[in-house]
Amino acid sequence: MAVSTDSFKTVLWPPDVAAIINLLLEGAPFAGTLTRYPTTRSEVAFPTTAPDRPAWTPEGATIPTIGLHDDADIVGVAKLAEIILLSNESVSDTSVNLTAQVGNLLQDAASPELDRGILYGTGSPEPVGIVASAPATDAADLATAISLAVGQIGDAGGTATHLAGKPSLLAKHRNDRDSNGRLLYDNGIGEVFGLTEVGVPELTDVLVYDSTRAFLIVRNDFEVAISQDYAFAADSAAVRIRGRFAVAAPTVQKTLRQITVAGAKPTVEDQSASRKRTA
Repeated sequence: MAVSTDSFKTVLWPPDVAAIINLLLEGAPFAGTLTRYPTTRSEVAFPTTAPDRPAWTPEGATIPTIGLHDDADIVGVAKLAEIILLSNESVSDTSVNLTAQVGNLLQDAASPELDRGILYGTGSPEPVGIVASAPATDAADLATAISLAVGQIGDAGGTATHLAGKPSLLAKHRNDRDSNGRLLYDNGIGEVFGLTEVGVPELTDVLVYDSTRAFLIVRNDFEVAISQDYAFAADSAAVRIRGRFAVAAPTVQKTLRQITVAGAKPTVEDQSASRKRTA
C-alpha cells in the first residue's frame, strides 16, 4: 500500500513504521532470526536462575527448601540512526510506495550495520555483541564441530535451531564431495544436523544457536520522522530513522556456540574444514 503525503507529514502511522522495522530486519539476516523482545526501557533485566533440584521425600518427612541462586543479566539498548534524503517529487507522488522505498534504503545501509553491531559491538555507543560471549566448540573438521555444538547446547538444556556463517562459506560446503565426487550436503551442511542455515555477510565466525533463547531487544520508540527544511536547497525531504536495539542471550550455555576448526575460524580457503567420506 502506498504511503500518502498525509501520512508522511511528520511521523509515519504506526503500521507503516512497523513495516519499515520488518524491512530493516529482513535485510539483517542474523537479527531477523532472533526472538524479538519489545521494551519501553533503556535497559532490560533478564533474571537468571540455577535452582537446586527437588528431592524425593519419604512420607511425613520434611520437604527440603531449595535455593534459586538467582541473578540478572542487564542489557542496555543502543541507538542506530541515520538521515536519508527523498526527492519532494517522490514524497508528493502517492503512486510511490514510500514505505518500501525507505525500507530498501535501510536494507542497503542500516541492516548490515544492525547485524554487525549485535554480533561484534563493543559497548557504548554500540550494543554489546553476542559473539564475544559465545563458548567455543572446536574439532578437526566443520561437520564434527557442528555436531558437538548441537550436543553441547542440548546437554545444557537448549535446542540448537540455526547455523550462521558467511554466505560464501556456507555455499562452499554445499559443494563438499566424497571420494567418488558425490555431494555430501546437497541442501547445506546445516540441514544434516537439523539446523536452518543463515548466510550473514557481516559474520566472520560460524555460530550454532538456539534462536528461541537469543533475543533482539527493540525499544518501542522506533521513529521515522520527516523534515522539509533540512534539505530545502536540494528540493528534498530529510527522513530521520532512529531505533534502539540490543541483543541478549541470558543463558548462553543453552543458547550459543562459536565453531572453530583445529583452533581457527573456518574460512572459504580452508579445504580441510569438512569431513570427507569414502563410498
